[in-house]
Amino acid sequence: MGKHRSGLLLGVIAGTALGILFAPKKGKELREAIKKERREGGYGIESIKDGFVEMGKEVVTSAKTAYDSDMVQGQIGKLKNAAGEMAEEGRARVQKVTKKAAKRAKATVKTTAKMAKKKVGKFTKKKIAK
Repeated sequence: MGKHRSGLLLGVIAGTALGILFAPKKGKELREAIKKERREGGYGIESIKDGFVEMGKEVVTSAKTAYDSDMVQGQIGKLKNAAGEMAEEGRARVQKVTKKAAKRAKATVKTTAKMAKKKVGKFTKKKIAK
């Protein structure tokens, strides 16, 4: 399992890096920044890192925008309502089961008490007869 996950992770990283490098406009700018960095003696890593940071900021902004949208908030509201209804249904079921269990326990206690009373009565009669 671990090999598959690490392979997937490397694939995602490589795909993202290639996507950044070959994206139409920003990729061209990034490739130019990498070339400039390489000419100055660097490896081009800072330019790639900056591209990832910028992309990450864009993803966060997009995620926030999507989260704040009316559609997503509406779905969140529906999910909250559904969860509340399910919780209420669960509470009702627990109450029903609890009442049923209490009723059975009461019946068992009554039966046990009757049996104990009979046995005590028989025991007492035997002791008195002796």
